[in-house]
Amino acid sequence: MASCQDLWIGRVLVDITDDDLEEIGIGSYDERQDLLLEIRKEKLYSDLDELSKLKAQNLRE
Repeated sequence: MASCQDLWIGRVLVDITDDDLEEIGIGSYDERQDLLLEIRKEKLYSDLDELSKLKAQNLRE
């Protein structure tokens, strides 16, 4: 079973797997894993940014 990563594109959440990356032509397993890691990092940054915005909004209220 392929692991599933979340990719934020704007405000849209897209699920992407190792199989998806292979299907679109990324043949190298290592390259796919590197991309999945970058996707995970971007999601964490996005989540942190969203949390910071919510916190700032709550402080203003």
